[in-house]
Amino acid sequence: MGLSHPDSGEDAHLDWARLPWGELAALTAALLWSGTSVFFTAAGRGSSPLAANTFKVSAATLLFSAVLLLRQGSPLPGGVQPMDWLWLALSGGVGLSLGDSSLFLSFAAIGPRRGMLLMSLSPVLGALGGVVFLGERPGLWAWAG
Repeated sequence: MGLSHPDSGEDAHLDWARLPWGELAALTAALLWSGTSVFFTAAGRGSSPLAANTFKVSAATLLFSAVLLLRQGSPLPGGVQPMDWLWLALSGGVGLSLGDSSLFLSFAAIGPRRGMLLMSLSPVLGALGGVVFLGERPGLWAWAG
C-alpha cells in the first residue's frame, strides 16, 4: 500500500529523499540519550557504576573496531600520528573513565532525571570556567545562549 501525495490525488510511493533526515536523526539521538540514562541508572544500581562504564567502553571499542575492520581492513584507524594517540588516550582516560563513571554514579545516587538536569548545566559551567580560568569575556548574546 503506497502513500497518497496531497498534490497528485493518486497513490504514490514514499520518497525517501524528501524525508526530514536531520530532524529524524535529532529526535532519535534525544530518545536514545534519555533511554541510556535510564539504562545506566539501572545498571549502576544493579552492579556498580564502574562496572557499567567498563562494559560500555568495552562494547563501544569492540563495535568501533569491527566497523573499522570491515571498512578499512584494520581495527585501528589509519594515518594517526603517535602524538595523536597520546592525546586520545589522555582524553579517553579523563572523559570516559573519570567523567562517565562519575555520571553513572550520579545516576545511581540521584536518578536519571536529576542527573540529566545537572548535566544540562555544562554549557553554563563551561562558559564560567572560560571566564575564570581563561580570561574570556563572552558578550551578551553568548550569555543569552
